Amino acid sequence: GDEHSWLKPFLLNIDPGVFVTMLPGRRNVWLVWIFSFAWNLGLGVWQGQILSIFLFDMVTANTEQVGFIEGLQGCIQLTAGVIMGLIIDRFGSSRRNLLLRFSAVYSFVVLGLCAYAVLHARGLWTWYLCCCLFAPVVSLQQVLLESVFADSVPTGGRVPDYTTKRLCTQAGQLGGPLLQMLLFDSAALENRWSPNSLEALMMIGISSCAAACMVFLALDQNRSLGALSDAFSAQTEVQQQPLQQLRTGVVLEEAEPVSVPVQEQSREIQWSSAESACQVRWNILTYDLLRVLSGGLAVKYYGLFFTNVFHLTPKGFMYLQILCIFSQILFTRSGGWLCSKGCRRTSVCLAFLALNSVGNFSISLGSSLVIDEAGWILREGALGGVFPLKQTLMMDHVPKERRGIWNSVDTLNSSFWSGSAVVGGWLIHNHGYRANFLMMSCGFLVAFIAWARLTWVCRM
Repeated sequence: GDEHSWLKPFLLNIDPGVFVTMLPGRRNVWLVWIFSFAWNLGLGVWQGQILSIFLFDMVTANTEQVGFIEGLQGCIQLTAGVIMGLIIDRFGSSRRNLLLRFSAVYSFVVLGLCAYAVLHARGLWTWYLCCCLFAPVVSLQQVLLESVFADSVPTGGRVPDYTTKRLCTQAGQLGGPLLQMLLFDSAALENRWSPNSLEALMMIGISSCAAACMVFLALDQNRSLGALSDAFSAQTEVQQQPLQQLRTGVVLEEAEPVSVPVQEQSREIQWSSAESACQVRWNILTYDLLRVLSGGLAVKYYGLFFTNVFHLTPKGFMYLQILCIFSQILFTRSGGWLCSKGCRRTSVCLAFLALNSVGNFSISLGSSLVIDEAGWILREGALGGVFPLKQTLMMDHVPKERRGIWNSVDTLNSSFWSGSAVVGGWLIHNHGYRANFLMMSCGFLVAFIAWARLTWVCRM
């Protein structure tokens, strides 16, 4: 009424995002953000390069064996991811919550076994077993949490939440090297690779991962958003308040449900038919396959490259990792900002992938520490900026009832690096690091061409 007309200016100036933050799925969103930070903090300390150095120095002084151990983890992760995807799509909300609780218990047991292996068991076959058992933990968190997160974020408004998720991941990855630097600054570790330093890092990382897995106990699939988080191709008509109304605060009367198209905040996609959505999904899948097959050749060995070829001290290597993560944060923020200004996600990713190729060939053809470090920092940053935009594009084109299997396909895809890791170990052992990096660079160039085709598909 007129007596409340003074409220109109206030209501018209309310930030539209406030209504989205009130949605029930926000609790899950916050929990996944927390998990992304704590989990990647742990992985940044004990997995990746530190695990490779630990295996090389403490278990086997052979890059081929390191490649086989870590490659086997990827193969098991691939199989577990497919199985998990099939199971998740067939589970209702209550049963999916039960699966979350099981995942927590299994993760605690496996991480406890890994901690025992660090302290008391240095045998080669012990680490084969640990990596085999740890692989399903990675598949569970990737497939299960990604499905819950996608169901808790409204379609058409994914870029901010996925960008924040990626920034939480990068903050956790940044915390790993910073923590390592603090440890190597202490008198006990003396800035050198030693059994004591490697054991301390491995135990701290495993403990952080175990703490992160407690999020599995708090997530609730019943808090998902329903039709608001479904794919564009499944939202041709929405018989409830669409996202745009939630943003503006305008509420439709329940007596007359109206079919209103859901608006995409980025302008490149309005309404996707099932056929066009399928094309987008498969083009992203092709790019991902090429990316992981190429990246797997080098991703497990760049730490060994800088420590063995240039004899970087632990602190010097940590500085390199920190600069790489800051580069990723810069590109991630830049990508989100460009999309908010109306740039197409596919075009932004294409530009980042071009810079990624420049960095790859710099380290492949370089001959000095400065060039190699600069090339690797550029490579890591540009590739890191692509991930959140690619995920939003994929989830905007995957129906809710198929997100489990498509997240498992993403896990399957990312697990193909395991075969490449074995090949990379053989290449390094027989032809050196530069030949391996050159093969990786050529593979990423083909992946760039595949993404260029996706850019053309989305424009059409």
